[in-house]
Amino acid sequence: DSFSKPDSAYLTGGCNVYLNGSDSGFVNQNILSWAGVAGIYATADADAWTVTFNETSSNGFGQPILDGMDFATASGYQKIMYNKLYNNAANGIDSYQSKGFNLIENNTIYGNGVINWENSGIRVYGESDIIRKNVIHSNRGAGILITSAATNNIISQNSIWGNGAFASNGIAATKNIGINLITSVENHSRGTAPFYTLNDWGDIDIGGNDLINYPILQNVKISPTQIEIEGYSLPNSLIEFFIGDTLSLKNYPQGKTYLFSAVEGSSQDLDNNSGPYGAMPVNGINQGSDSTNMFKFIFPLPSNVNIGTVLTATATLNNKTSEFSPAGFVKAADTSITPLLDCIYANGDGTYTAVFGYQNTYSNNVNIPVGNNNQFLTGNQNQGQPVLFLPGLHQNVFTVQFNSSLTWKLTSNTITATSSSNLCPVDLSVDKKLIYPVLSANDTIFKNDTIVFAITLKNNSLFPSANIQVLDTLPQSFSYLSSTTTLGNYQNVNGLWSVNFLPANDSAVLYISAKVDTSGQNDVEIVYQSQPDPNIFNNYSFASVTMSNSSSGNDGGVESNGNLASKIAYRKYLRNKDVRNIYDNAKNLELFTKEKVDNGVIKSVKLKSTISTDLIDFIPQYGPLNTNAYLSTPTDLLNISNAIEVFAVDYFGNSTNRKAAILAIATPQNSVYEHTKIICDRLDGAKLEDVNHITIKGKPFIISKLVHDNGNTDYSVSFIAYKNSSTYTIDNQWDLDSYKPVSDAPVLNFQVWSTSEIYTVDLVSKIIDLIVSKGYTLQFKNNYPSVIPTVYVKSGTYKNGNLILEIVNKAQANSLMIRGTTAKVENGIRNSFFTEVSISQSLISEVTIPIGYIFDIGFTIINNEQGGKDVLYYADGPWGLDYEQSGANVSDFTITAQLSSLPLNAYNLERNVYVEGSVKDYVSIFKVLKVGNKKVDLTNYNTLEFLASGNGTFEIVITKKSINSWNNQYKTTVNLTSGLVQYQIPFSNFKNNLGQNNFSAEDVVAVVFVKKGDGSIYSNFSLNLKNLRFTQNTLNVNNYENNNTEKPII
Repeated sequence: DSFSKPDSAYLTGGCNVYLNGSDSGFVNQNILSWAGVAGIYATADADAWTVTFNETSSNGFGQPILDGMDFATASGYQKIMYNKLYNNAANGIDSYQSKGFNLIENNTIYGNGVINWENSGIRVYGESDIIRKNVIHSNRGAGILITSAATNNIISQNSIWGNGAFASNGIAATKNIGINLITSVENHSRGTAPFYTLNDWGDIDIGGNDLINYPILQNVKISPTQIEIEGYSLPNSLIEFFIGDTLSLKNYPQGKTYLFSAVEGSSQDLDNNSGPYGAMPVNGINQGSDSTNMFKFIFPLPSNVNIGTVLTATATLNNKTSEFSPAGFVKAADTSITPLLDCIYANGDGTYTAVFGYQNTYSNNVNIPVGNNNQFLTGNQNQGQPVLFLPGLHQNVFTVQFNSSLTWKLTSNTITATSSSNLCPVDLSVDKKLIYPVLSANDTIFKNDTIVFAITLKNNSLFPSANIQVLDTLPQSFSYLSSTTTLGNYQNVNGLWSVNFLPANDSAVLYISAKVDTSGQNDVEIVYQSQPDPNIFNNYSFASVTMSNSSSGNDGGVESNGNLASKIAYRKYLRNKDVRNIYDNAKNLELFTKEKVDNGVIKSVKLKSTISTDLIDFIPQYGPLNTNAYLSTPTDLLNISNAIEVFAVDYFGNSTNRKAAILAIATPQNSVYEHTKIICDRLDGAKLEDVNHITIKGKPFIISKLVHDNGNTDYSVSFIAYKNSSTYTIDNQWDLDSYKPVSDAPVLNFQVWSTSEIYTVDLVSKIIDLIVSKGYTLQFKNNYPSVIPTVYVKSGTYKNGNLILEIVNKAQANSLMIRGTTAKVENGIRNSFFTEVSISQSLISEVTIPIGYIFDIGFTIINNEQGGKDVLYYADGPWGLDYEQSGANVSDFTITAQLSSLPLNAYNLERNVYVEGSVKDYVSIFKVLKVGNKKVDLTNYNTLEFLASGNGTFEIVITKKSINSWNNQYKTTVNLTSGLVQYQIPFSNFKNNLGQNNFSAEDVVAVVFVKKGDGSIYSNFSLNLKNLRFTQNTLNVNNYENNNTEKPII
């Protein structure tokens, strides 16, 4: 099965076979070994290859992520059959960032993952792979690893065994599993221990193959001629049964020998009942919980199945295959009364409690008094066990405390509990709230105020838990004052709250008093307990204190689509001229009330052809702390986005204290709004400080913390609601592509944000309550936490043709794949962009990505470890035009790309423009410095410089953020000639309407060139404008380097 390593002179540092963008070839009957990279590497849309009868071993030597075969980066539709892959550095077969649609059949795959970084037999990205009839064994990690975004992958009739079971080269066995479906928060290189995923209610999950629930094998009984299997499975699922291999994990076997299959609900299924499972472990094993269909199948007894044989099974439904089920133990079909040990739990004092049940396979009650046939062999003979045994399976019947071991004998059967027996599952949750001060609508928290957090630890289970550790370390934003607990001990030095014992269905509270220094967020997390927790997603919570306002709903809407650049530019320019700052004061806005809505005084804005929706009916009249709502609808979103109806409100405590906002948008049937707040606000200069899940109405929602450059803080939740008949479906995703609404009406999109996570939760809850109050029923798609990025861009800049990104790396990833499109000019041709960059594994780092001079770039970031992708968009401040159709004609407006290097020590306004036409009233050519109409401090400069030609007089306006009236802006004029002339205009030449030349450049927004007519006769004009920039004194125009002043991104 192996051969000696060739002399180094004969080794290739690259791939044995490299398929780069080529299609429809054959790789057959080769020995592909000892490559420095991969045996076969396909990338860049290399599709439809047939790869057969190859021996691929020992590839990727010295490299932890290089595989036997890797069909990667957008490749797919491969046929991979009858190959032998073994002893490769990473995975046997990988499809990293593949689109999928591969057939992987009749291969033998073993011993891979030698370096133990990526270590699976097969790792799957993409969708719609078929993996069948392979032998996959003895790999360092999982037999098959299905990554979190991979779906619709069928796994059938394979022989999978011994994966994760063996130590190698001094490295302990990983104890990985046969089929590992992973979530976004797990390690995508090799999975995360304990690897198996417990079943859950509803089975609407986000992860590999949608984390489809596996079958439950409750009873497996044999007679001399047949085998009877009873259990639970999803309706209509195909169940494949295997003899289990327990080399890695006894309770979670791998399917080594395929036996037979059957479909739940078919004519073979002898049980048409349904019901719940999971309140107690099944066969002593925690298998999660659900309420679903039951099955009963009878097959001829295979010759290799005997009493004591371990079975396992998979379920396949809608082309998705589950993990292998926990063990089903084969028993004799004869009647008996058997003692059962359900589980044990720690008591916190060194002792344990055993939870016992029994199974009576007789059809009648059986009485067995305490004595030789019903006794404990440890301690007292009578320890509370039953004497009357009812027919059927009975769990959690009684409990007994013990020290090291405890044995119960019932008839001829015994069961023993020890400290290493299966632990009872306990769902602990933690919730954190700011309970003091109790704020009213007009209140604001100030520096040095005293605050109190309440942290509630709750046991949501039938069993107690012990030795609980909760971590709550105050950030630097707060100074610790004191703490008290209803249970346990809190140490403020290390932030650990220790609770020795928490009874079933009980709770404990920790109160922490602190002094406020600055705005901040305080996190809390359960870090340890004695029992396994079946629901880790409620093990984290946080509370915030914000000393600033929230941003306005009128500011939201667009910026995340490069194709709208010119329309967006015009929107920003008009806002700069006409409506700045009025939304920062409630006195300027109309009060929103339901009465005004009912009377038709207040309406949403919508396209003329749009039918009425429920959008405005679901807007709460009162916000957090009973604040009033005021209209802030951005009417200009219509016609520049896919919005067909828009409505927005801001919630003010007093006239200037904005607590929260809602931007509500209707989009056409089966579509979602194409601009997310997370993308838009980062583009506008906000920093994405954190992304987490938070529970609203018992469901997990994604909440993001955004801090704007003016200090405003938004805790934001975005979600959609779509209607079918009398039911609204709620969904919440990070990535727009993950939304799949199917509706019979327009989709309602809600962006909700406030200064506190509590206020945001309150507003989202009120929206959901209003939907119900209108008589609609609800269902949720987000029953399981949606994928969020564990590596994301906090903030960034564009400089000298480079993106400079500040990266938050929660996954300890070391590589990013960045894919997107760029445009050199506004509304220009979009070009594909792809690169892979290395990053530091530290939490915060900076990465520089060369992209050349651009107008905009839209891109995604995917890390090599875990979590979903981050989606980003950057645009430079755009060029644009403003004129009335009746007052001017523009025959040519051309923006040319920035090609030459830019001068040192200048603030450069990239790209050049040429405009030609005729004017009667006016034409304005403007360049916004920062997208989002953000101000720029240019006090280090004193001159506006450019190269221009044209005809006649142009007015030049430098607009300032602090000046509300266009007439009050600072202006000057310049007379252009037909030849290009270099102009250097000192700031002192710019005067306001009072003739004052005291222009100051601390808040510059745009530069505008205005050509005015005489109001009656059209006259021709042209403007050729190049190299527009701000400089200090006289700039040496020959001193050129790649130096462009930073602009916000994201």
